[in-house]
Amino acid sequence: LERSGVLQLYSHQEAAMRALLDGHNVVIATGTGSGKSLCFWAPVLRHLLDDPSACVLALFPTKALAQDQLRALKQLTSSLTGCERQVGEMMGSIGVLDE
Repeated sequence: LERSGVLQLYSHQEAAMRALLDGHNVVIATGTGSGKSLCFWAPVLRHLLDDPSACVLALFPTKALAQDQLRALKQLTSSLTGCERQVGEMMGSIGVLDE
C-alpha cells in the first residue's frame, strides 16, 4: 500500500481489512472520501497475489463510480509486484422495457 501512496490507514480501514482477510463479512458506513474502496480492494488484491490464475469481475451501478474505481485499482496494481493483471472496463447500457 505504501508504494501506491497509502501511508497510513484510517482505523475503520484497518479493522475492515483485518476482518475481511480473516473471512468475515463487513459493512462499512462512512462518509465520501473516507477510504471505503480501499477496504474492498485490499482483500481482492491479496487474492490476486495469492492465486496467479485468479481474476476479478467488479460491477458498479454508475459509470462515474466505475471510472473512479478503475482509476483507483490501476493505481494500486501498478505498484504491486506479482499482480500483473490486465485491468480494463466494459461499459454498457440496458434499456428500459415498455410493458
